[in-house]
Amino acid sequence: MREMIVQYDDPAEIERLQRDYSERLCMLAAAKKAAIQAGIPALHRLVEIADRDSGQALRVRCVLLSLYSSYRFPFPLVTLRSLDKEILDDCLAVINLDASVRAKEINEYIDNGRAIWERWATTTDWHEC
Repeated sequence: MREMIVQYDDPAEIERLQRDYSERLCMLAAAKKAAIQAGIPALHRLVEIADRDSGQALRVRCVLLSLYSSYRFPFPLVTLRSLDKEILDDCLAVINLDASVRAKEINEYIDNGRAIWERWATTTDWHEC
């Protein structure tokens, strides 16, 4: 495969490209910050819900387990339709956190997260998701 090299001789064009690049970096940083600010509190709320014994709790556990290991716990997205609006919004915030930040595994945002997720993994009937 041939490498493509582009040269810019126009200082104004170089400055514009550098400015555009800097703006994109700032926008990405702001988006990550927003994902963290919304996602971590949402994750804490969802963990609390997931530890309950209800249909909503089961579906939340399934979402969180799928984010933990989608190969072990594939999740049918259509299931999100059955969640209450507030819970759905929290799930979407956590999905955005996981997709946007990628600094940690989803369970690492919670104290003893690995143990919690593995407990869910052994106690959840995955076929009910």
